Amino acid sequence: MNKKLSTSKALLILVLLGTCLTAIFGAAQKGDNAVYNSSGSLTASPAWIDATTYCTGGGSGGCGGSSDVCTVINAVLLGTSLASGGVLDARGVVPLSTGGSQTCNVPNPFVSLSLTNAAPITVLLPASTIVMTGTWLLPDNVRLVGEGDLTILDDTAMAGTGGGCCVYNSVTKLGGAMIQMGPAPAPGSDCSSLSPSTYSGISIEHVKLQTKYAPGAYFGIDNECAQTSSYVNDVGMSNVYGTGIRVGPGAANSGPYTNLSITIPKGEGSGCGSDGASCVDLEAQTQGLHGLTCLGNDATDVIASTNPGVIVNASNNSLKDIHVESFWDAIAIGATSSDVSNIIVSNVLTSKSGGCGAGTENAVHICGPPITGSPFGACYSNGLFGSVQDVTVSGVSNLTPTGNVMGRTSIQDDQTDTTIQSCTSASCSVPITSGIYALGRINGGNTYSRFAINPASSLYGGDSSLVATWGVGATSVAGGTTCYTPGALYSDALATTGNSVYVCAFSTGSTYAWQLIPTL
Repeated sequence: MNKKLSTSKALLILVLLGTCLTAIFGAAQKGDNAVYNSSGSLTASPAWIDATTYCTGGGSGGCGGSSDVCTVINAVLLGTSLASGGVLDARGVVPLSTGGSQTCNVPNPFVSLSLTNAAPITVLLPASTIVMTGTWLLPDNVRLVGEGDLTILDDTAMAGTGGGCCVYNSVTKLGGAMIQMGPAPAPGSDCSSLSPSTYSGISIEHVKLQTKYAPGAYFGIDNECAQTSSYVNDVGMSNVYGTGIRVGPGAANSGPYTNLSITIPKGEGSGCGSDGASCVDLEAQTQGLHGLTCLGNDATDVIASTNPGVIVNASNNSLKDIHVESFWDAIAIGATSSDVSNIIVSNVLTSKSGGCGAGTENAVHICGPPITGSPFGACYSNGLFGSVQDVTVSGVSNLTPTGNVMGRTSIQDDQTDTTIQSCTSASCSVPITSGIYALGRINGGNTYSRFAINPASSLYGGDSSLVATWGVGATSVAGGTTCYTPGALYSDALATTGNSVYVCAFSTGSTYAWQLIPTL
């Protein structure tokens, strides 16, 4: 074979191939892939759009000038057809001149999308600090995905100037949150005032939010009306002065809300305390809150009537794998005038945040009418309380040292005036884990069915605050032995003859003793 001729043919093939590729990508829309359609013609495909092709003035490999990520996302949504959905890849939109930090020139990069957007769109954010200048309002079927702690949404530019943490710029703030999952109804209205009244398919993953708004008036993420397939996963928040994540009454069946880390600092400036802040507020039935670290401070842990770390004001919710530090109430269930039922709480650990403040008073607080003289405080809402029933709490430990005569609790149940203590010593080196506590249904009047594996100590209030339980032991209990919880049962598992079941009943004076239950 003539090697010289063979080389010439190869060069010709490469030239033709390059020409062909140029034609293919030339047929695509800017930033799009090119594919063949059913007619055999080349057409643009928005299945994946490289947003860096919309950058201007940035030179090779980056953006510059006015091409911040918000401007670029808005330009892509305006300039391409995403009717069939696709991935908007903005991971490469990092201004070279600022080293990754960029301020949004478009307050809401999704403003050009219809709120009822039908196409599933995934937006990939860069590993960059994005200084927000307005609320990001996510329409239907929009999924926001970052690069974990490397994607930081910072609301510094939204906070206004000259007034510390208590002043914010209401002009640039579209709503009450950094990110709004679907529209929110006007104050005093509900989702039925919107058209449509519900939204779906909105999610946020792998980002970190830094908030700096006025306490009690601002959310990191707010979901008022987004329901099925709308969730939050792997999101961290720092400097939260309001509520980290709020799920409004119209956001039923949203979630799950998973793998969250939220830090609430002490307020800055005069009158700027963060004692009214919460990490998560559930006002609707959800698919669960699973995995949360919620860190408070020495303002959130000293007032019983202010917001707890986690608020559960709606039935049919599950909470598991929760860690809360330095809130008076780590989890409050039923701080509302509505009835709340069917709540499952498991694997909760509470403590204090290092040397900050007094720590956590009640790991789980089942709310009800305030109990006169209770050292454990009332729930944060001192108004009317509905009934709370069908609540199961398991595996709760409060590691906060006792430190004073009022002590601490793993579970405080105001519906029945029941206290499950957490520590037996000032050091709390070996806390009492709640095991299982079940508050059943109201049997009439103010009588509940209840069950607990470990009853409260007799040091915590009178007999009414104790929960009868059924113990099984490998040691025989002699009749007349002192017991503390009237109605409790004990089974002697080693008994080979005679009776084996005892009941704790009134004996003499003010004492109780184990008494045999005779066999028939």
